[in-house]
Amino acid sequence: MRTSGLVGVIIRFIVSALVLMLVSFLLPGFAALTFGQALIAAVVIAVLGYVVESLFGRKISPQNRGIVGFFAAAAVIYLSQFIY
Repeated sequence: MRTSGLVGVIIRFIVSALVLMLVSFLLPGFAALTFGQALIAAVVIAVLGYVVESLFGRKISPQNRGIVGFFAAAAVIYLSQFIY
């Protein structure tokens, strides 16, 4: 992986963590996340998305990648309520 690619991945995780923190702050019923917790959730969402996309192979379209990401995020958010 090139250095610019690695920087892009790091920036994606940071932005994802910040969005998760904002959502947890705005929505009632969600506990406010620290940056570390949000970063871990972002990594788990990315790993789940990667696993599902690798199962489908190259047949998955860009539109379906968005749907996979949405369901991966929803599953992580749902399952995280049982961890605490």
